[in-house]
Amino acid sequence: MPAKIPKVAEASRLGFSEDQRRDASATFSPAPKGRNISARGSAPGHHPITNPSPEGAAEALDHCKTGEELLAAVLAKRERDHQGTGKYRQPVEPAIDDLPHLPSHWTWASPDQLSAASRNSMAIGPFGSNLKVPDYREEGVPLVFVRHVRAESFAETHYVTPEKAGELAAHAVVGGDLLITKMGEPPGDSAIYPMGSPDAIITADCIKWRLAPAGLDPKFFNYALRSETTKRQIANRTRGVAQKKISLERFKDIALPLPALPEQRRIVARLEELFSRLEAGVAALRHAKTQLQRYRQSVLAAAVTGQLTQAWREQHPDTEPAEELLKQALSDARANWSGKRKFVEPAILNPEGLPELPSTWTWTGVEQTGEVKLGRQRSPKQMTGDHIRPYLRVANVYEDRIDTTDINEMNFTPDEFKIYELKYGDILLNEGQSLEWVGRPAMYRDEIEGCCFQNTLVRYRAHYSVLPSYALIVFRAYLHRGRFQKIAKWTNNIAHLGAGRFKEIEFPLPPLAEQHQIVAKVEARTTAIDHLEAELARQITRSNRLRQSTLATAFQGNL
Repeated sequence: MPAKIPKVAEASRLGFSEDQRRDASATFSPAPKGRNISARGSAPGHHPITNPSPEGAAEALDHCKTGEELLAAVLAKRERDHQGTGKYRQPVEPAIDDLPHLPSHWTWASPDQLSAASRNSMAIGPFGSNLKVPDYREEGVPLVFVRHVRAESFAETHYVTPEKAGELAAHAVVGGDLLITKMGEPPGDSAIYPMGSPDAIITADCIKWRLAPAGLDPKFFNYALRSETTKRQIANRTRGVAQKKISLERFKDIALPLPALPEQRRIVARLEELFSRLEAGVAALRHAKTQLQRYRQSVLAAAVTGQLTQAWREQHPDTEPAEELLKQALSDARANWSGKRKFVEPAILNPEGLPELPSTWTWTGVEQTGEVKLGRQRSPKQMTGDHIRPYLRVANVYEDRIDTTDINEMNFTPDEFKIYELKYGDILLNEGQSLEWVGRPAMYRDEIEGCCFQNTLVRYRAHYSVLPSYALIVFRAYLHRGRFQKIAKWTNNIAHLGAGRFKEIEFPLPPLAEQHQIVAKVEARTTAIDHLEAELARQITRSNRLRQSTLATAFQGNL
């Protein structure tokens, strides 16, 4: 489906000056004729910058013969073009410890040194309190999210009004700006906001970098950001546990290689030639991966609507309806209730508007099929004590997988342990995180002895009327079709599933015997999908290694 064409506000409404547009577009101007500069050499490539003469230094940016000359000219023009009444701030120099040698006519430079002199040429997205989901509109000025940068696809999905965009003008992005993700696994993905695209606003977890308007090719620096040398620098500056992030301040002084502009363009042309062949193969692999993902989603959807086991039902017409099983389960729950308070009847689901199920199935609510519990809140006073135990959090829970490589601990008293202890078959769902992560479910299979869970997770413990493995299938199907995202609420730019809202979600309940059949059929199909995806992943990894080795060759001056 083609992307919707937004009604874009005029530049003046957003605070984008014509100077800013010229700054962004000038970097894509045709290369001047210049001397053929060899990329050979082995010197460290970083020398102290002498004070350049302001007269004529900027005019020859495109004709500088070395990276050191270019950097000196960029810095001189940057200072001369300084806007504002305050004192000019010298940009931070790159941190060049433990970096490889560069060709003798190259140098290292920081993003801060190479940014345009205009205000907010480097910026992060607005804080959550300044841009909330209620601000989103169906048309207007587009928003750029982390997912757009990672996919290098900027098809607009959410917008804000021109008035709101004016308030957020410091976070504006125009064609030619470099965009970097400041959050992710790991952060540091990059893309160029396409020339000709409508002016937009970046969101919280993006960094915008507008290059100086001459002497610098955005494509060259986009490739440089993707090189292994830069990725290692970003990784060393990354902070956080549940979410890995790099701040704008830590990004400003990374070291990027800087040759003269003609050589930047020759390297870009050669890389594009080599990568165009590689991309054709990778595109085919990604298409196959997308097809597998769609097939997985269709299997899950067929499982929870009865299509997957239609033949089985025809062969077993006398199976006891799920409604009778549910009645018995609720009756037993009342009879066996031993809590201090009165037994609370689960809310009855209204099936109006829900799809029709097979006659032996029934619609019910999550709360009627199992116990829902939010995890234990973490606080500094609970980090010590006599009952220290491991616990799981968002960073440990992936779709159908629990990662135990990074496990935290805190104190759980014996009474608290009874409440928050995990048992085999419990399903954990991410309660609060980015929108694509919220509701991500996995089954606990005794991976860690005596383990509990934090309040960033919701625990679902199935009653005997439901197989935990079938419930996991239901929740995975809901994840893929965006059911959890639709009910999530936003607080400080974090999406929250909410235990109360999760309890009220509809649940398609088949007879117990049919649940066993569904689980077996889904597992058989997903196992085959997993094997195929693993092989595709290996091929994509090989392609990525070839890409990295090519980038390494390019930024050592040996391409």
